[in-house]
Amino acid sequence: MTDEEMQKNMDFIIEQQAQFAANIQIHEERLARIEENMIRHDEKLAKIEDNLDRAIGLVGAIAVAQADTEVKLARTDERLNAFIVTVERYISEGRNGKHGN
Repeated sequence: MTDEEMQKNMDFIIEQQAQFAANIQIHEERLARIEENMIRHDEKLAKIEDNLDRAIGLVGAIAVAQADTEVKLARTDERLNAFIVTVERYISEGRNGKHGN
């Protein structure tokens, strides 16, 4: 192999190494951007999880309040029905002459 051929081979190898180094640099920059994006996505996901946890807690509180409201409404219905029965009996007895003027 001549000196000229050797020089061409060395130049070729050096050029390939330079291209390889440039490609590695490009890939490292892309990887850094991907890592930054993943960090942002992880932060957003953590916020979503926090919001979901809060929402689940609120739904639980609403369910408890709803159950309490239903119990109170049932008691109110019972009292209202008893009152209606009393009023109806009073009116009925009044018309039959038991409580008249």
